[in-house]
Amino acid sequence: ATIRHGSKRNIRTTPMEHFQEVRLIKLENENDLLTSEATHLNYDPGDVVLIMPQNSPASVAKFLALLSSEDRSVENRLLPESVLQLSVLHEDMPIPECLKKPFRLSDCAQNYWDLNAIPRRYLFEVLAYVTTNELEKEKLLELSSSTGQEELYSYCNRPRRTMVEVLADFPYATA
Repeated sequence: ATIRHGSKRNIRTTPMEHFQEVRLIKLENENDLLTSEATHLNYDPGDVVLIMPQNSPASVAKFLALLSSEDRSVENRLLPESVLQLSVLHEDMPIPECLKKPFRLSDCAQNYWDLNAIPRRYLFEVLAYVTTNELEKEKLLELSSSTGQEELYSYCNRPRRTMVEVLADFPYATA
């Protein structure tokens, strides 16, 4: 059964200096928000809970604004309500069951893509390939090179720059 919950509390239970992070997450049922009675879940030992995080509405809005910007050419503009359909390009890379049906871009951005991830080197390589601006291309190639790893760390990891922030910093690559 699928029951939607928000988190009431998300507390780290291990000390900050401990190498492993363990958390106590208290869930809030949708029904808890509507009535004063809590809905109790029945579960047995060995049952599994799957937690599916979602991106914040602010991150999704910023990402979708980049893709639907008036600065983009009409043929490259992706609107939040755009419907996407995935197809298999290689038999070793099957499409997950939940993405076999057509879906809206906004749903994918909210539920599947990690917009708050710190980008890795490969993203900069891909952006360098698609950008139409030589200055951007030069910077992206530097960040994706083995010699540019210190620069990549300073740009992405140290300030904890997100995927959306990086895409906003390279407008020609996202156009």
